[in-house]
Amino acid sequence: KLSHAVRTRSQARQMLEHDVRIPISLLDARALLGDPGLITRGVSAEQARAFLRGAHAGVEFVRRLLGGAEARQERAAQTPYLLGPDVKHGAGGLRDVHTLRWAARVRFDIDLLADTHDMAHWSACSSEALAQALEHLTRTRHYLHAASSRKQDRLRFGEQEHVAALHKQSVESFMRDHYR
Repeated sequence: KLSHAVRTRSQARQMLEHDVRIPISLLDARALLGDPGLITRGVSAEQARAFLRGAHAGVEFVRRLLGGAEARQERAAQTPYLLGPDVKHGAGGLRDVHTLRWAARVRFDIDLLADTHDMAHWSACSSEALAQALEHLTRTRHYLHAASSRKQDRLRFGEQEHVAALHKQSVESFMRDHYR
């Protein structure tokens, strides 16, 4: 399922204030084809980041993100090791990786995947580990979508063997890597 919106520049600026998903999406926006400038003609990623930082240097935004993460975990009532983990919304899933990156981007204006910043307690090794986790989770989610011919985020027991084969791993090795 693909959704999109077409808005004028003034409508894009208005939407920025009404739906927090709009400025968050601009933090990660990238052009797959064509002119990258087309994405940000209405509202730039920097304008979105400034809006999310607000008057409190991003502290309130980070609190909202963390509250959302806690609520997501409670709704799922998850333990760390499920037979059929949710690749996107589960504990340690894609949404947690995104939350971490968005928080750092808004609060400190850094990309945790780049090793060019001097943030205390965050090293090139941490950036590499995060990049590997993002790659694994994204690839797994894409394989799930392809295997089921629809949006599928739950790595059910029956699909683990197929997805592990696409990762060129045994099921046991794949699931161990997934939980790591």
